[in-house]
Amino acid sequence: MKPADAIALILTASLLLIILLKRSASTGNEPRNYQDLIDQDTGYSYVEFTPDSLYKIEYDSVVRVRDATSGKLVREFAVWVNRYPDNPWLKQMQPDPTGKYLAFLDSRNIVSIYNIVTGECEGSNDYYFEGNHHIYFSDDGKYLLMVDYREPSVDILSCPELEYIASSGLGYYRNNIRWENKDGKLIFYFEVADSLYKTIFPDDGHGDSLVFSKPAPVGKI
Repeated sequence: MKPADAIALILTASLLLIILLKRSASTGNEPRNYQDLIDQDTGYSYVEFTPDSLYKIEYDSVVRVRDATSGKLVREFAVWVNRYPDNPWLKQMQPDPTGKYLAFLDSRNIVSIYNIVTGECEGSNDYYFEGNHHIYFSDDGKYLLMVDYREPSVDILSCPELEYIASSGLGYYRNNIRWENKDGKLIFYFEVADSLYKTIFPDDGHGDSLVFSKPAPVGKI
């Protein structure tokens, strides 16, 4: 072998070794299933922050909770999806106002609430199998709202235990509804024909019973 060929062979081998070492180091530093979580080509990953901005939540087939400042992985939850990437098994993910819990709603309308710090499931329901439900926390974090916009209706569950408390029908099929938190109560507004109604939860004057107030008209639309 000529000296020039030997030098070329040594340089080629050295270059390949450097490439392999860089690839190995890069792979070792990446979180597990990173490409399953964030793939710029698919566009099916989602990012949210808890209301207190302490945690960054990345989710598609896996939910990862990270420290929003350092990026350090705090907690990971497995969430199964079906074979259609644009129709996830996880229908909705909702952080609570305190930044302590995450609520997951799957395609069968089953809700589970997990503690971000401990990773424990602290509440789950098993009685919503029909309808088109969405989940929301009350501003004080005391209740979880199961809202079906088609009926429309709202069910109130305790948080984080998810025990059933009360429910109310709001108007007629696919009516417009909205709500607000005020003085520790939930005030729901809904339309009936050309009139606007409201109902309050919980209503006063029922002792320890938590119920909706009787709907009352508040004006014309």
